[in-house]
Amino acid sequence: MDEKIRRMVFLSGSLFLSVMIIAVVVAIFSAVVYIGGKIDSIQMLLFLFILSANIVISIGSIEGIRKILPSLINNIQAKRPVVINYGEKVSSEGDSIDEKAARKLFSETELDIIHLLKSHENRMLQSAMVPLINTSKASVSRALTALENKGIIVRMRKGVTNEIVLDETRFR
Repeated sequence: MDEKIRRMVFLSGSLFLSVMIIAVVVAIFSAVVYIGGKIDSIQMLLFLFILSANIVISIGSIEGIRKILPSLINNIQAKRPVVINYGEKVSSEGDSIDEKAARKLFSETELDIIHLLKSHENRMLQSAMVPLINTSKASVSRALTALENKGIIVRMRKGVTNEIVLDETRFR
């Protein structure tokens, strides 16, 4: 999962929990006051501390969400199909570009992986990929992570390795 999405989930959960704690603490405090219970200064300080700490957490969560949300929306809008016709030209959104331009979009290892997947019916085990590409396991793993972040491939766990699938909806 993308780091920004993880952060968004964390901040949303943090906001939800802090608001729930505020609601429960205020409800308990109100119930005690309503039934005529006496509240001493230590209890009042504890109530104010819990309330203010959770308000600060809520404000921090809202600020974090406010900063991350625009970039997440831009990432979603930017994920458009990429078309690569091997041996010919590379195209994005139907605009033909040459092989030199493809090298700007993808690293050499990423292009090798895409080509390998295309020649193996768009799916292959990661462990079978490494010997066929003239690079290290770590380089293949980094390239797969980059392709996954670009939305080009999907990794699915298969025992001690991953099955790599070329996302046909993003790649024609």
